[in-house]
Amino acid sequence: MKTSFIILFALLFSGVNSFSQDTLVFLSGKTLNGNINSINDIGVSITSRGLLFKNTRYFYNDELFLMSKKGQRTMLYAMDSANGNVFSIEQMDYFIKGLQEGKEHYHAPFATLGGLASGVTGGFFGFWGMTIPTTYVFITGIKTPKINMPLQISEELISEKEHSLPEYGLKFNSPQELVQTDVDIYTPYYNYGYQEAAKDKKIKNAIRGGIIGFIAFVATSYIMISK
Repeated sequence: MKTSFIILFALLFSGVNSFSQDTLVFLSGKTLNGNINSINDIGVSITSRGLLFKNTRYFYNDELFLMSKKGQRTMLYAMDSANGNVFSIEQMDYFIKGLQEGKEHYHAPFATLGGLASGVTGGFFGFWGMTIPTTYVFITGIKTPKINMPLQISEELISEKEHSLPEYGLKFNSPQELVQTDVDIYTPYYNYGYQEAAKDKKIKNAIRGGIIGFIAFVATSYIMISK
């Protein structure tokens, strides 16, 4: 029995891996691994596999940033202000990095606790009490979260450029000029993406907490009254 379980697990694991050589990166920051089946001017078809079943889906190019098929990366995003794509490819790249970092590393436990407390408080006032957690969610979404994952680039942060001036008598040592680098140029786009993801997580946590708190209070009250 134990041997059969190990063999089954190995087959499932190998099956998942066999559908993981291609990757789609979405403008939302989401990534999807699987086998890319077809590509055309409109979109991409990809088959991904969960624990038991395969799932084939089609995504339009305007949802995607890039795809990686058998290790070869192809850019699907194009700057087009008519479609709302006002960022350049490089700017969008750092914006998506910010989204991904925000989703992975930003946590909002206080938003959850606050939503829970507002839900319980709202439950005390009955149906109209739902305005309390709703107001809390609105207030939570107004405040911009802080960045706690600074943009990291392996290149030099600041490069130096010397002026080439003619020498008359004694050598003239001109002051060195600081030149903008990728960190200076692209950090705002990374920060914007991170804050968007963090704010989205705060709002969702506040909503979850509010719903759970409200339902918990109502259920507890009903049980106590029934006794």
